[in-house]
Amino acid sequence: MRFISVLILALLPAASVVAEPRSLAYLSAERSAGSTYGGVGLMGTFSGLDSSGPVGTVEIGRPDDGGTRLALAGGWRFVGHGAYLTALAGVEQKDDANPLGALDFWWDNQDWMTSFRGQWVKETDRNLRAATGFRLGDDGPWFGPEVSDTWQGSRFGLHATGIPLPLASESRISAGHGKKGNYVELSLWRRF
Repeated sequence: MRFISVLILALLPAASVVAEPRSLAYLSAERSAGSTYGGVGLMGTFSGLDSSGPVGTVEIGRPDDGGTRLALAGGWRFVGHGAYLTALAGVEQKDDANPLGALDFWWDNQDWMTSFRGQWVKETDRNLRAATGFRLGDDGPWFGPEVSDTWQGSRFGLHATGIPLPLASESRISAGHGKKGNYVELSLWRRF
């Protein structure tokens, strides 16, 4: 009986430890003057989202031209000292298959964050976004400026990133103005 009590006590801390999330599901929508986009995606890792290691992504989206966009990519995620760097290479299928490359960087030190996202398809299609921000409180979202550059031109705006939602989800909303007019973006994600 004593052995069973010791075994139960030894297993209790292990049972309460939450495993590191290995996947990230996301949904994004954008509306700007002259265009809209909506997409869903999934990122998966073998070693966990907060650890360095191989990573893969799949995304399906619908641009305003009525076509369907499918992107598959694989690469490596480097994690350390509050920084996350993900490098991906793959293929995007819309009208035809094209090579895709992406680089995603995130850094935060609890009070400040910086992020950069770059995605290239062929030689002509690019989507670059950089943002920085500060956080009010320990668990609140980050607020700050953002700038992006796409094949449609440059845009400047403000963002709120890491807005807590039910079901352990978070969101980002941003809005601003660019060469083609005003824009608004909404992203939702959940780590699991």
